[in-house]
Amino acid sequence: MSERYMTIDSFDLCKVMNADVQELIEKYGLDSNSRKEHITYKRYFLYDFMYNKRHLTLSMIGQFFNRHHSTVLHGI
Repeated sequence: MSERYMTIDSFDLCKVMNADVQELIEKYGLDSNSRKEHITYKRYFLYDFMYNKRHLTLSMIGQFFNRHHSTVLHGI
């Protein structure tokens, strides 16, 4: 099968469509385990933004930040 017809994982496609958010996550280290207030609030803001404006699922948002869907729900 040629590369043209290979199936693409939905999360990989989502990462491409949300490259701007991915850059912010990497720039500020928001996927780390830090509990510092200024990092936590940035993370929570992006949870809300991705859920309400980009209409991503909680599980998909969690994959961006290496978190569970329940953590994302708590942050929203």
